[in-house]
Amino acid sequence: MAKTIAVDFDGVINQYRNGFAGKGVFEEPFKDARESLTRLRDDHGWTIIINTCRSETDQVASYLDYHGIPYDEINHNPTNTKLGLSLAKPVADVYLDDRALQFGGSWKGVVERVLGHRSWLKAQYGNPSLSMEVCGYRVDQMALYVPDLDEAIRAYSRAGHPQWIVDTVVAKDKSGEDKALQFTVNLGFNYTMFPCEFELLELVEGETVQLPLVGRDWGMSHFGFHVDDMDVGIAQFEEGGFELMAHVQTVSHSKCPYLYEYVYMDTSDLGFIAKLIKRI
Repeated sequence: MAKTIAVDFDGVINQYRNGFAGKGVFEEPFKDARESLTRLRDDHGWTIIINTCRSETDQVASYLDYHGIPYDEINHNPTNTKLGLSLAKPVADVYLDDRALQFGGSWKGVVERVLGHRSWLKAQYGNPSLSMEVCGYRVDQMALYVPDLDEAIRAYSRAGHPQWIVDTVVAKDKSGEDKALQFTVNLGFNYTMFPCEFELLELVEGETVQLPLVGRDWGMSHFGFHVDDMDVGIAQFEEGGFELMAHVQTVSHSKCPYLYEYVYMDTSDLGFIAKLIKRI
């Protein structure tokens, strides 16, 4: 008889090293997630149900499809309906979850295990965001300019950090009026070095907002802050005395399936530029 596995999404398929950064904001999938789930379904006949707290299940489905990760249902097992069971928990033979504790047939020691339990993510990386706050937002991203992305990644890899995701992004001024703000950058992302996203940025063409302030093609670029509402984010930074520098959006990515809008706030008095990030 065919078996069913219910697989958690965040922290099991989606790496989730930065924690929840907003609806539809995902990271790269874990290595071997696609191959392992494909083996379960194709070689062993298992049904795969994605079991997630996220409400944006259509975007979860798009993410899974984009990365070629097999699944049969999201948050639903037709067997529940067939047997007249609650739909709150899909029926499965195995539940794969990064926060689960397995019950061993006795409550002895369970309280102690619960109190001492941490997910693998918390155990390995601690708080998934930096504790630093600016205008009510925690830092989700640190970015450095580098003159040569490939060489910088090789250097970090030699230093023990070889896990990089590379993307090429074309962005432009959102109003379409300021041609000087059209630029192309090569980006390298790392989620293992710091408790937030670490980005290396190589300017390929054009000029970014931060470069005139930095005055060179290496060094600090920005701190990034994910926001759910861009207007609210801008207002909070303006209330803190910081002016809006530019409002741009991505035109294309070489890998990422999503487009983003960015607002750069002039926080140069703090020694960096603040970049507000929202998925379109």
